[in-house]
Amino acid sequence: LDKSKLIKMTNFDQKYKVAVFSETTLHRFKNFKNFILSSSAEKFFLEKPLSNSLNEVNLILKLAEKHNLKKKIQVNLIRRQWPHIKTIKEFCDKEEDFTLTVNGGSLGLGCNGVHFIDNLIHFSNEECPKIKWVEICKDRVNSGRGKEFIDFGGNFILKTKKGTLFCSLSSKSSANAIMTIR
Repeated sequence: LDKSKLIKMTNFDQKYKVAVFSETTLHRFKNFKNFILSSSAEKFFLEKPLSNSLNEVNLILKLAEKHNLKKKIQVNLIRRQWPHIKTIKEFCDKEEDFTLTVNGGSLGLGCNGVHFIDNLIHFSNEECPKIKWVEICKDRVNSGRGKEFIDFGGNFILKTKKGTLFCSLSSKSSANAIMTIR
């Protein structure tokens, strides 16, 4: 498919059950905007990251608010549906506090680290975490999916009232990711 033609696709003039946007971030906002201006869907799934630009992320949010889509949109949070994550959530719901530790290799903060951040948010009953400490690696994390998928490694600590996430996804590490919960 010629990527330059993606943003020219405007004949979506139908109603859909589900609209899935899993293209690269280069055309995400324009495709999303073209779709909702000419069609509708009961549910939207958007791949993360939403954009490489904070400005575009804000434009996506404003467009979703303007068209009353906030409750219809889900960003790639599929891991919440995994049986072991549901079980861990049930355990965390019964605890006063918990610590989530992730030691991993060069997985990339945007590509994989965001899922562990979502675990903390999910286990903390949707509370937005505070950043306690962060260190971004200078070296890039390359992806087998192509040059446009460059990411960075890093280490960080995030805290909610109920949980703490210690995450080490160093770009120089070759370790497999391991998540532990206390």
